[in-house]
Amino acid sequence: MRGFKGYSKERTERGEQAEMSDYSIAIKIAGQLEGSFSNALKSAQSGLSGLGMIGKGAGLAVKATAATMMAAGTAIAAVGAYSVNTGKEFEAAMSSTAATANATAEEYKKLEAAAMEMGRTTSKTATESAQALEYMSLAGWDVDTSISALPSVLRLSEASGMDLARRIREQEEGVRQRSIIIFVTGYREYMEAAFDVNAFHYLIKPIDVEKFSEVFSRAWKEASVFEEQTKKHIMVKSSGTQQKLLLKDIYYIESGNKKVIFHTTKGKLEVYGKMDELENGLGNTFYRCHRCYLVNMEKISAYSADNIQVTNGDNLLLARKKYSDFIKTYMRYVKNGGIVNV
Repeated sequence: MRGFKGYSKERTERGEQAEMSDYSIAIKIAGQLEGSFSNALKSAQSGLSGLGMIGKGAGLAVKATAATMMAAGTAIAAVGAYSVNTGKEFEAAMSSTAATANATAEEYKKLEAAAMEMGRTTSKTATESAQALEYMSLAGWDVDTSISALPSVLRLSEASGMDLARRIREQEEGVRQRSIIIFVTGYREYMEAAFDVNAFHYLIKPIDVEKFSEVFSRAWKEASVFEEQTKKHIMVKSSGTQQKLLLKDIYYIESGNKKVIFHTTKGKLEVYGKMDELENGLGNTFYRCHRCYLVNMEKISAYSADNIQVTNGDNLLLARKKYSDFIKTYMRYVKNGGIVNV
C-alpha cells in the first residue's frame, strides 16, 4: 500500500491496521459538511433574492425553506443549479486529496473524474466529493478502492440529511409553524422515508431547472398562505362582548341548536350564529364536511370515507355523499399552497 505524502510511516501503518468502515467515513463526511451550513445558507439567500417571483416575500421564503438547505446540504440546490464546481475551491480540494493519496498524474485524473461525477449525480458537490476521497485516503485506502467505494460512502453520509429532517420535526412537535423540507438527492431509496418527515418534495438529480422552479414556487406559495392565515380573523359576540378569533386558532366549528361552538386552541366558545353564514364567510380554508361541522382544512391530520380527524385529536363526521367532493376540495387546497398536516 502506498504511503501518505506528508505523513509519517507510523501514521501509515496505523491506518493499515485499523481501517475506517464505510459508515465511519460517512459520519465523518456528514459532520464536516454540516459545519459549512451557515455559509451555504448565506449563499442560498443571496441567490433567492434574485428570483423575480419572490419579490418582497424573499425573506419569508428563505425563512420557511431553511430546512430545504439543511436537507440538500448545498446552497447550489437552493437556486436550482447543479453545475459542477470547477473553481478554485474544487482545485484546492483536489490538490489536497492528491497529496494525501500520493497520486500519480493518471490517478489524479481518475480522482478528479470521480469527484465531478458524484457532484453531478448526488446531493454532494464535486468539492465535497473530493473531500470524501481525501478522508478515505487518510483511512489508508488506495486510489482505486476509494473511487470504487465513493458512491456508497456518499450514500451513507446523505442519510444524515434524513436524520436532520427527523430532528427538525421532533423540535416542531406542538408548534403550529412547520418547516418546508425539500430533499435534493441522487438516490431514490430514501423517498419513502421522506414521507415520514412530511417532506414537501423529493427531487432526484440531475435537477431539471424548470421542475425545481415549479416546486420552489409552490413552496413559496405555501409559506405565503401560512403568513396570510396568521392575520385572518373574524369578530364574534359572546356574553355581550366582541371577541377577535384568529382563523389559524380554529380547529372546527360545530352546530348546536341556535348557537355555534368554536373549537379553538384556547378552548371552546359558544356564540349565536348560523353555519350557512359562517360557511360563506370563512373562505376556502374551511370545509362543510357535515351539516353539523365546518372544519379548518389546515387542522386536518387524517381522514377516511366517513371521518375527519383534526390535530387536537377530535373526530368529525364526514357525510358519505360528500367524500368525493371533499377529496377534490382538499387536493385543490393543497395544490394552491394550503398548509398540510396529514
